[in-house]
Amino acid sequence: MLNLALLPLCLLFAVIGTIEDFIVSLYYIAIGEGRALRSAIISTIHTVLAIFVVATVIVSRSPWPLLFYALGGGVGTYCGVRHRNKK
Repeated sequence: MLNLALLPLCLLFAVIGTIEDFIVSLYYIAIGEGRALRSAIISTIHTVLAIFVVATVIVSRSPWPLLFYALGGGVGTYCGVRHRNKK
């Protein structure tokens, strides 16, 4: 069961997951377009966010933040692809 004390962290992770997967979608698009600098910048941001998430999940000792992060990731991927298709 979800500990309510973890709810703010879980919601933060959902937002981080959404943002991260949105930018990862843009990263793959940038690679496909041959944009090296843009790909490098996005990769750096993605790596920092991923390390933050892993470290925080280890410290929290709960799977819930990771689940919310994954759900946010699905939303972010959807938004990234939709953003690309609107161009």
